[in-house]
Amino acid sequence: MLVLPYNFVEDFFIINNIVRSLRNAARAYPDLGLHKHLGAVSGFGWCGAQIVSLSPNLLGTLASLVGLVLWVIHWRSIARVNRLLSADGADAHV
Repeated sequence: MLVLPYNFVEDFFIINNIVRSLRNAARAYPDLGLHKHLGAVSGFGWCGAQIVSLSPNLLGTLASLVGLVLWVIHWRSIARVNRLLSADGADAHV
């Protein structure tokens, strides 16, 4: 995580794996189907915004703020999905 730009690129793979896992879980737990994107839009948006935030101007600053907002939205979505999985008695957590 300390190696730039590896840590930014790695986040795309992490989000992709989380979304794929949640889509697989949605087959067994229909309540997950209510969360259409399962954190994909906010997760990939956050990843893209953090790359743009490397720009050394106003664009970079704005991208940092957008990335922070998307990060919060993403992890709130994941927490909500985790609660649904826990309520259904699922053993696996994302």
